[in-house]
Amino acid sequence: MSKRFRALGVGMVAVLVMLVAASPASAVSFSPAPGTYTVDTTALTLTGSGTSIAGSDQGGIAVFSFDSVNIPAGVLLEVEGSRPLKLVASGELAIGGVIQASGFSAEGFNAGPFAGGPGGGAGGIDGTDPGDGPGGGGVSPSNENGGGGGGFGGAGARGGVEEGDLDPPGLGGPAYGDLNAALQGGSGGGGGSTVGGGGGGGAIALFGSTVRILPGAEVLADGGDGAIGGNGASGGGSGGGIVLHGDNVAMDGLLSAAGGNGGEGGCCGDGGGGGGGRIALQYRALSMGGATDVTGGISGFGGGEPSIEPTGASGVVTKVAAATAATSAASALKSTSAILNGVVNPNLSATTFRFEYGTTTAYGSQTPAAAVGSDSSNHPVAQIIGGLKPNTTYHFRVVATDGIGFVTAGADMAFKTPACIVPKLKGKKVKAARKALRKANCKVGKVKRSFSSKFKKGRVMKQRPKPGKVLAAGAKVRIKVSKGEKNN
Repeated sequence: MSKRFRALGVGMVAVLVMLVAASPASAVSFSPAPGTYTVDTTALTLTGSGTSIAGSDQGGIAVFSFDSVNIPAGVLLEVEGSRPLKLVASGELAIGGVIQASGFSAEGFNAGPFAGGPGGGAGGIDGTDPGDGPGGGGVSPSNENGGGGGGFGGAGARGGVEEGDLDPPGLGGPAYGDLNAALQGGSGGGGGSTVGGGGGGGAIALFGSTVRILPGAEVLADGGDGAIGGNGASGGGSGGGIVLHGDNVAMDGLLSAAGGNGGEGGCCGDGGGGGGGRIALQYRALSMGGATDVTGGISGFGGGEPSIEPTGASGVVTKVAAATAATSAASALKSTSAILNGVVNPNLSATTFRFEYGTTTAYGSQTPAAAVGSDSSNHPVAQIIGGLKPNTTYHFRVVATDGIGFVTAGADMAFKTPACIVPKLKGKKVKAARKALRKANCKVGKVKRSFSSKFKKGRVMKQRPKPGKVLAAGAKVRIKVSKGEKNN
């Protein structure tokens, strides 16, 4: 794996571009010429040859949004800073070059802190300082024992113990986090005697309608290595976090969030290896021709007393498909109400559903969202809607919103609300009138009878409402029936 080093005494690299002069990252395409470019997630800038782009802080994440992104072979995108990075393309996002978001490796006999990648924790300063982050590697009470590796997707390894030393080593940091819930970076390794720990790998998310990692491309968020110290060595940083999110994801390159190696003790305890990081693939369609690496870093050996844990624990790769949604036929149709039906599969992501409906395929109305779970089963879902108009065609569809950001709509379906469309009854026999009313979703209401010289006995003379009136299904129609001529 490729390691990152920086000159000692230098903090986060300053970006010598005024933000007010930078172009905002929106409604443009990003397709740089070969060369090296720097993203500073603290300053929210992307700079390089002829390039100055400003990002935005969205919930503590540095976000750069474009119409499309094409990072070709020959481009190195160096990413560093306090925030995780999210590159977003409304269209295609293609990576052919290298994105470097790894933690920085320690340098022997030099105190830290050695920085983590973007959003990753720094290594501990020295043998008195554990690594930064929720899974920061620990330190020993004795400067003769090694520092622990940082944890993230997998736990870090503990440091080695100098022979005869009764104090415990620096413990490995614990595993934590879930990239399908939040974008996070790795944690730093514990410091050693007069030496800093390795930085935790950074956090980077690549979003697009189509995301392609091309053959030969690399997205790196590895932990930095620990190093030799005056006595005990320092621990390696954990691997970081990488997320690919798109309707179509084609991964034919390398995604690496491996743990950093522990340092070798100058005379005493070696440093523990960092735990592997996390990689999350989120998609509707996925093709995998490339490789992922979330192995734990190797604990130091050969220079001092080795750890009883030869490596940090391996990290986690998750593949989560978008929730699916299928619209089913409406049921319990009434003049002013209906039950809308569908089937939703959360695909292991916490998912809610709603129905959109209206008199056109623009819909315009929707039901309140309701939870459907987070398993991988097909769930029949239904919601009742009211306030409809009789004899009206309505369009509807089920819509699922999952926990990884996909919104999936089922196919459009339609139904027509039943109605009583009052038929012409005048002149019909009562039996025929009743039959006509049933056929029209109407009912016979109050029946009056009176003598008539114009209508034969048993024929309908009048009705209310008049023919053609549209009423709710089951509405009653009053009729007046002839008793025939009155005999004097």
